[in-house]
Amino acid sequence: MKKRVVVYYSFEGNTKRAAEQLAEKLGADIVELRTVKEIPRKGIRKFFVGGGQALFKKCPPLWNMESDMGKYEEIILGTPIWAGKCAPAINSFLKAYPVEEKVAAVFTSSGGGDNKSCMKDFSRRFSALKYSAALCDSRNPASKDNEMYIQRLAEDIMHGE
Repeated sequence: MKKRVVVYYSFEGNTKRAAEQLAEKLGADIVELRTVKEIPRKGIRKFFVGGGQALFKKCPPLWNMESDMGKYEEIILGTPIWAGKCAPAINSFLKAYPVEEKVAAVFTSSGGGDNKSCMKDFSRRFSALKYSAALCDSRNPASKDNEMYIQRLAEDIMHGE
């Protein structure tokens, strides 16, 4: 069995729930990315700050940058979709850890953002990318299918060994 880690950033808890479920199903370690300066939680500033950072591929400093990614054979990334892009914390992680060749799977959580654009970017970035799942924000009625998609993703990863 490969040594795996689920690395994720979550803003409202949707990606966190998915990451925890996936890590449990895979028997993987889990690393939550947290930015030093938090993005505003309410109002228009939330969209300008978070969306602007995502759009311009900013790399805000992270709190927990001491993880040893060298011990993992596979990395699964989880991110919300902001302005059709991954969350800025993911960019920070990838800048700090050149692990693109270990990213075998990604999952996204979208409240209506452009998942296709983000996945297209991931496909170009990660040569080892084999598996993906697009999840919906918990406020979206389609989120009732999230658990099924997480289960499928876990099965695909496990069968790919």
